[in-house]
Amino acid sequence: MNAIQPRGGEGVAQVSVRLPVGLHAAVKAEAQARGQSVNTLIVMNLRKEVEATAQK
Repeated sequence: MNAIQPRGGEGVAQVSVRLPVGLHAAVKAEAQARGQSVNTLIVMNLRKEVEATAQK
């Protein structure tokens, strides 16, 4: 399993997010298929989206 490591000097914030049941099931299935945790999958996708948006 790939753990998300904070970037240089970053701390880690813990947040709680409410997801529709169907979306949670889809994310969980995708994470399992990739051999990742739900957290890792969500963080990787959020980071990718934020970085792509910042480059615009």
